[in-house]
Amino acid sequence: MLTVDQFINAYTGWAKDVDGAAGIQCVDLAKEHFRLAGVPDWSTAIGGDGYSDQIWYNRSRWAKWYSLIDKSQGFQNGDMVLFPHAARGGWTHPDSHVCFYYNGQEFGTNQGKKPACLKNTDWSDALGALRWKVWEGEELPYGYSKLIRNKITAMVYRGNRAAGYSLHVLSADGETALYDITKFDTDKVRKAAVVNGGYFQFKNDQPDPYGRHYGVEQDAAAGNSYTQAPKQSGILAYYEDHDGNCEYMTADQYFGSPEDVNFAITPYAVRIHKGQKVFGRSVNYGDKDDEPNTQTAAVKFDNGDWAVAVFPDKICPRDTVTFFDAFRGVEELILMDSGGSTQMLAWNNSTMSMEKKLYTERKLPNVLVIAQIIDGPDAPAEIIQEPEEVPIVVPEPIEIPEEDESMSEQVVTVPEMTPEQQQPTPAAAVAGENYDVQTIKGAVVKILSKFADLIDLKSFITFMLIYTLCYLTINQMQIDEKFYQTSTYVIIFYFGYQTGKAKVKL
Repeated sequence: MLTVDQFINAYTGWAKDVDGAAGIQCVDLAKEHFRLAGVPDWSTAIGGDGYSDQIWYNRSRWAKWYSLIDKSQGFQNGDMVLFPHAARGGWTHPDSHVCFYYNGQEFGTNQGKKPACLKNTDWSDALGALRWKVWEGEELPYGYSKLIRNKITAMVYRGNRAAGYSLHVLSADGETALYDITKFDTDKVRKAAVVNGGYFQFKNDQPDPYGRHYGVEQDAAAGNSYTQAPKQSGILAYYEDHDGNCEYMTADQYFGSPEDVNFAITPYAVRIHKGQKVFGRSVNYGDKDDEPNTQTAAVKFDNGDWAVAVFPDKICPRDTVTFFDAFRGVEELILMDSGGSTQMLAWNNSTMSMEKKLYTERKLPNVLVIAQIIDGPDAPAEIIQEPEEVPIVVPEPIEIPEEDESMSEQVVTVPEMTPEQQQPTPAAAVAGENYDVQTIKGAVVKILSKFADLIDLKSFITFMLIYTLCYLTINQMQIDEKFYQTSTYVIIFYFGYQTGKAKVKL
């Protein structure tokens, strides 16, 4: 998939008149980016008076492919930044400008009449930016979804923290007690999704008794009657405190009580922590990092939402990170038991029940649940949209060759346009576009500016001719026919020249 760095490398020195209008302008590189992003009418005029800031004033047109970034949010590499025309309050780029933010500089075409290049700039009057969604990551939807990202399939349920849904642990009642995944419940929670939790003993030929719980299990708010926190250096203790902070350590260093935390659990591994990729593993469970299997994960986002996911196809633990790389805001990722334990239930609004999304019948010692804390059992109050259970694939619009390490410079092939794509777009193609208040104000300013051009006459001869004709007419004096015709031709020519002098740039 095309990265920001690859885009900058590939298009440095690039100069093409992709829309066939007014030569190479700054909008040509923006339109080329629209083509890469998959915008179907990428080469059409930008609307309004044709200046590049119209991309921002008509920004809803691009919302399917780009997120709209207010400058107060700060720009990041790859953002398509827009500057206003002088008639609309701009001062750093009086003719307006569109460029790409990259390491504090602007990258674009027609910057000093040069091909695409980097240039220092003043960002103070920037209007905002369009951020290609491929470069920012997408938002994981709420409720249940079956998704394919980076060629990996997952069944995912995201809870809405704003509606009171958070992650909790429910345990079977006893050190060796196991329940069917459908049987975990208390009168303290309203469940929306359930997945398998920590490891346990499920073979009879082992020293420990069948069903023995191995890791940390704590959640007082969820009403657990069984809790434990064994002091073992070979397993992890992972917890979320009452302030929403998540931490992990080996269990022999963990001394929290059920009342101290929102929950505590022992995962197989921690793969993302505080937004960074890490490598924490409960070594007592063995090394399964290169062992393809069905997997179970819990993920926390930077707004406090938790999601749970199961991966029905056999993948390695690292592949779960690859899947969630497609989504923005991931702060924490922990992996639970795998294989036959991998199971999931999710709430369905249409049937008003918990449905088996992945079910193996293996009994479990504990589960993770996306749930509200309540006083009694009830159906979820949150309006949970259940998308149709079909794969949704993010298109990869361009393939960039791998860098040849033997070369001193990276060489990237820029995709060529078809002859049809190179054709200029008729002006009628922009008809029917929606313009906002800023565009209307800009049009009024432009009309007044043109009028000012007309009355700002510098020609003394034209003034004298106008004055003479007016004086003779008002005083009803005789006007020589040749003088009248000559004066008329001069005045008409002068006003016609002034009117057509400034052409709109596309």
